[in-house]
Amino acid sequence: MLVKADRRCASVAAASVLAKCERDALMVELSAAHPAYGWAANKGYGSAEHLAALTALGPSPLHRRTWRLPGTSPAVG
Repeated sequence: MLVKADRRCASVAAASVLAKCERDALMVELSAAHPAYGWAANKGYGSAEHLAALTALGPSPLHRRTWRLPGTSPAVG
């Protein structure tokens, strides 16, 4: 494991781009089932719209519960 490996290795950089594109496509697809979070536009990043939805609705079943999300209690463990 190398820190910032995508800056030094073309195959790691390519894999990083492919992973991000795949994740973004998945977020757009999942937004149909969870439209309040705005995933089609923000891809799950901490935009004001996404944070407001988390505060109002809490996390969806797809959100990582180990993160400190608005509208949740701190993770235990």
